[in-house]
Amino acid sequence: PYSYSECQELLDFLEIKYSSHTEIYFRRELLTYSIENRRVDLLTISSYDNITHEYEDIIPGLFPLTKNYQQKRPQKFEQKNCIFVTARVHPGETQGSHMLNGLLSFLLKEKNLVSQAARKKFVFKIIPMLNPDGVYRGHFRLDSIGQNLNRYYQTPSEIYQPSISAAKEAIFQQHQYGHLKFSIDFHSQSNK
Repeated sequence: PYSYSECQELLDFLEIKYSSHTEIYFRRELLTYSIENRRVDLLTISSYDNITHEYEDIIPGLFPLTKNYQQKRPQKFEQKNCIFVTARVHPGETQGSHMLNGLLSFLLKEKNLVSQAARKKFVFKIIPMLNPDGVYRGHFRLDSIGQNLNRYYQTPSEIYQPSISAAKEAIFQQHQYGHLKFSIDFHSQSNK
C-alpha cells in the first residue's frame, strides 16, 4: 500500500529539500482540494535553463493559495516542452504511486547526466494523487462518493470531480502555451 499520508510526507520532504535548490527547479502547488478537503498537489520540476521572469497564469477556481498571494505560480520556460504525469486515479493501483516515486527519484538526481538532460530539455508537471479521498478511505477504484474518476475526463464537474476538472484545466493550460508534448497517467493491471 501507499497512503495519502505517505504521499504528503514525501511531498513535504521534497519541498523542503528542493524548493531553494540552485540547479533543480522544483515547485509544489496546491492545485485544488478534493471533495473531502484533501490536497491535490501539482509539482513542477525542471532545470533553470530557459527560465523567464514571467509566471504561469492563475486558472480561475484553482490554486487557492494564490488568492491572497500566499503562493506564486511557477515561472514560465521558453523552448521547453512539458511532460504531464498523473497517478492514483484508482486508489487500489498503488503500483502507480511507486512508479511515480521512481520517476521523482530519477528527476531529482543531482549528478545523474540523464536526469540533468531530462530537466534541461523538459518541464515536468506531476500530480501524484488524483483521488486522495479514495486512497484515504481504502477504496479500490472509486472516490468518496462512489465515482470512478477515470470516467469523467470529458466533462468533469468542478464540484463532484474537482481533481479531474483541475487536472484537465492544468493540462489544457500547457497545451495553450504550446508546450505540451504528452500526458501520461500511471495505472496498473492485475492478471486473474
